[in-house]
Amino acid sequence: MRWRIGWNPRVRSDQLGTVLALGVFAYAVFAYRDMEGYTWSVWWAVEAGSVLFAIAAMWLDAFRYKANWIAWSLSNVCAWPLFFHGRLWGPFVMTFVYQAINVVGWVEWVRDERRPRLEPAVAAAA
Repeated sequence: MRWRIGWNPRVRSDQLGTVLALGVFAYAVFAYRDMEGYTWSVWWAVEAGSVLFAIAAMWLDAFRYKANWIAWSLSNVCAWPLFFHGRLWGPFVMTFVYQAINVVGWVEWVRDERRPRLEPAVAAAA
């Protein structure tokens, strides 16, 4: 099987995945639209940013874009002040663990790109 990299507007599952990701973000904004004293505040914007970057990271990863690692990092950066401010120490610490995993994933991805690829016929014979 050959792995395809990137989004292709002619592929139905790519279209569906993109619509689904946009729908999840739209619902998140809708769900938090009427929270008096919170909606449109700085904390709301930071949380929206964290959610937006996380959804973007999943979308980018689904289509094998390396930028997913950057989006995950931005999501973590947005989450840190939220968790710290809310004194949510477990999630606060876990985002640092996630970021460490994120860095290891980035390094492995880059290493994997540099490894020589076997041609399909050579790989099948091996």
